[in-house]
Amino acid sequence: MAGVQTPFTGQGSLYNTGPMAVSARALLLGEIAGHPVEPVAWVNPVGSSRVFCTSLGHPGDFDNTAFRRLLRNAVFWPMNR
Repeated sequence: MAGVQTPFTGQGSLYNTGPMAVSARALLLGEIAGHPVEPVAWVNPVGSSRVFCTSLGHPGDFDNTAFRRLLRNAVFWPMNR
């Protein structure tokens, strides 16, 4: 999450992503009035592997500097960079 300015607004729908695995850790939570809060970005170390997942990715999200930074971090994190 280094350098990711939060909160930010995604351009897509809020997906039902729960329940998450016990080993997963939510990085970002999304909310829409009248609906439960849902994880929208999370990590889940599996053995020696590092897994990042996000439900964000609407074309409009790529215009957001914070979202692009999140993706950049997600690429470097598994490589310990």
